[in-house]
Amino acid sequence: MTTVINAVTKSTEPSVPATTKTAQQEVKQRRHAEPIKFILDRETRDVVGWLYKWNTGALVPMWKNGACENVIYE
Repeated sequence: MTTVINAVTKSTEPSVPATTKTAQQEVKQRRHAEPIKFILDRETRDVVGWLYKWNTGALVPMWKNGACENVIYE
């Protein structure tokens, strides 16, 4: 099954402002994404989000209730 989303998410990775034309073009080229991994709380193993891979190759987390730290990808 393929799930298609069009959402804006915040990453826990250090971010670089999308001020260059190349970065802005990549964001505009994102058309569809599919979940590739669960993001789990390291201690409780509860699902706290999903890692999506966009058609551009970008990997972006989608959080259930805001970005979390101390997580694992599975």
